Amino acid sequence: MTRIYYLNCVKFLNTALIKFIAYFIIGVIVGLNTSFISQTNALIIVFSLCLIVGILILKNRFSLKYSFLFGLLIALTSITFGIATVKLHQQNAYQNHYSNYVSLVGNPQAVIVKVTKVLKANTYNDRYEAKLLQIDQNTCQGNILLNINTSATAKPLKVDDVLWLKSNFKTILPPLNPFQFNYKTYLKNKHIEHQLYLNENNIALINNHKKSIIGYADKLRNYIIKKLNPLAFGKNERAIIYALLLGQKTELSKETYNDYAQAGVIHILAVSGLHVGLLLLLLKLVLQPLLALKNGAILQSAIIILLLWGFALIAGLSASVVRAVTMFSLLTVANNLKRPTNSYNTLFLSMFLLLLCKPSFIYDIGFQLSYSAVFSIVYFHSKFSRLWQPKNKLVNYYWQLSIVTIAAQIGVLPLSLFYFHQFPGLFFLTNLVVLPFLGLIIGLGIVVILLAVCNINFSLLVNFYQTIIETLNQFIAWVAQQDLFIITAISFNRYNLIISYLLIFGLVVLIPYKNFKSLVFGLTLLLLASGLNLANKHQLNHNNFIIFHTPKQSVIGLKQNTSLTLFSNLEDTLLNFNSAIKNYKIGNAITHVKKQSQKSIYTYLDQTLLVVDSLNIYNIDGVSPDIVLLQHSPKLNLNRLIDNLNPKLIIADGSNYKSLISTWDKTCRIKKRPFYDTSKKGAYSIK
Repeated sequence: MTRIYYLNCVKFLNTALIKFIAYFIIGVIVGLNTSFISQTNALIIVFSLCLIVGILILKNRFSLKYSFLFGLLIALTSITFGIATVKLHQQNAYQNHYSNYVSLVGNPQAVIVKVTKVLKANTYNDRYEAKLLQIDQNTCQGNILLNINTSATAKPLKVDDVLWLKSNFKTILPPLNPFQFNYKTYLKNKHIEHQLYLNENNIALINNHKKSIIGYADKLRNYIIKKLNPLAFGKNERAIIYALLLGQKTELSKETYNDYAQAGVIHILAVSGLHVGLLLLLLKLVLQPLLALKNGAILQSAIIILLLWGFALIAGLSASVVRAVTMFSLLTVANNLKRPTNSYNTLFLSMFLLLLCKPSFIYDIGFQLSYSAVFSIVYFHSKFSRLWQPKNKLVNYYWQLSIVTIAAQIGVLPLSLFYFHQFPGLFFLTNLVVLPFLGLIIGLGIVVILLAVCNINFSLLVNFYQTIIETLNQFIAWVAQQDLFIITAISFNRYNLIISYLLIFGLVVLIPYKNFKSLVFGLTLLLLASGLNLANKHQLNHNNFIIFHTPKQSVIGLKQNTSLTLFSNLEDTLLNFNSAIKNYKIGNAITHVKKQSQKSIYTYLDQTLLVVDSLNIYNIDGVSPDIVLLQHSPKLNLNRLIDNLNPKLIIADGSNYKSLISTWDKTCRIKKRPFYDTSKKGAYSIK
């Protein structure tokens, strides 16, 4: 009887924990997408709700009544707690945030910053994330993006380097064309809203003797890289080793990255659960003798957790590695306490801890893919395992590997289509070939690192390891070349994403149909998916006249339902590879595209647009344009054009010289005429 009561209590607490964290996650999403609730108000509300819940529990002598109102109160408290967590992490809510001292116009400001992360360099600049320490004479906090000209410093900066610099703060521009990657939002989720551009004339390195934990980890990682660099590894092989073992993908070439993505194994380049799980098994094996000591299990668990988090630091604390280390740390503690663990509890608890520390993780692509994959594996693996249980060990191994691969793909496919718009048809084959050898690759890699750090000569092992990685790259490249099996340019928007998960959840509820309640819930999900599908089709079937922003080029588009007419003098091949056009086609599910030469006059929705190009012809009889589009830097007197044509709006696209655009902008200000610069405001649309 006592055991039954205990099990019922555990079951209740497990369910309550999952519900609490689920509502907390909803609160985090609400908090990240709303601004009307202040930090102070959020804290007051959550404190008041917690007080009410506490009083109700005490009044009932600690026995919870399963009433609807009490459940609603708990849900509201959890959601508000999630909102308050977000508000506490919003740096710009604090008085000493740098935004209170920033001037976006006027003279450059003297700034002191501390480097926190080294990013991948682009053609012109080394790039870093940094923490602001001081602006002029004001102590401050906040994050900033640094773009330092490659000639400005003798060698790349390191984490914890402190810089004095003088520059103007620049806002980070949103995407200039529809459906492009929103780098502004991506950085905002990392609390970065401004950037600085620097050269050798406005930057100086300050000696800094204070090192952070991340700084020490970066120093150790750089030391390992320094030891590995002289070894006889090829450039591509070295890049794969750094990604697999150190979580550093800055050395990966675009071609290699695309090969792994198109082959469907890009996940092995992100240090995640697979890598951490293998490391955990290795550490348990090495530390097995500690179990003979008194309290040896506690000591072993403590060392394992410490080393796992040390590895996470070295790997750069990415969302995937932090998620994996958090989850395996909880499993290690549970095993040490000899408590039965529920996989869903562990997953939800690890999510809660991560979001409590960094709520913006919820929008991290790696975070979303990681949890989608693991949740899917936990649910579907047991279902698929019951279908067949091979007796042969080798057959069973590949059967288990197959169902794990399929289960993971069910969870991540909607997200993959939404973010990457492609489907690697050979992902199943690639994973079956690569994953069995990944443990060997990681294990040998750790041995190589240890021997390199100890300065032990091991050329035979290095050559063997080089051959393994080279063979892996060649196989991945071969798979990526099978274009017939790689489906690209898949249109998949937010509606499709939500519909896909509603269908998955609906089928999950309906297939093991147990009672009338599950039938109603499952059918409701499917009905909701159908409604969203109709709304999606209606949203896509709209018309639009758009002037794209394409540097040094001019492209105008007319969208009619799922057809797109492009007006441009560019060659077809250049149009096909234009990223702005490709993204627009994918985002709007365009099925038919045709091209026409540029025209001088366009009429759309009772508005007339006149194009003035380098020929500078605009006095056309009978034409009184509402909009004038300036293309290819025409040498004109804009004052005279405005006086003669009296347009309502002047637009300059990306084909014009910046100096002329600046002059036209000033003229329009004087003439009190609206001016639209696509290089600052993005593509112009008439819907």
